[in-house]
Amino acid sequence: MIKEYSIPIPDFDVQQKIVYELRELDALIERVISRYLHKVVLLEELQKSLLQKAFSGELSKDDNEAAA
Repeated sequence: MIKEYSIPIPDFDVQQKIVYELRELDALIERVISRYLHKVVLLEELQKSLLQKAFSGELSKDDNEAAA
């Protein structure tokens, strides 16, 4: 049954171009993931800092008005 179907395979040059593009995309994805994870760490640190300031009383209505 499978022998009845013809599956076209691109030329070797086209295959090489496809592999090159996929590797480029993979590298881009890895860079995006790395940046994302770095941003998550920074946001977690910011959250901790804000919570620490909030519970220690460093954040107040007067501080918010002065910053605006």
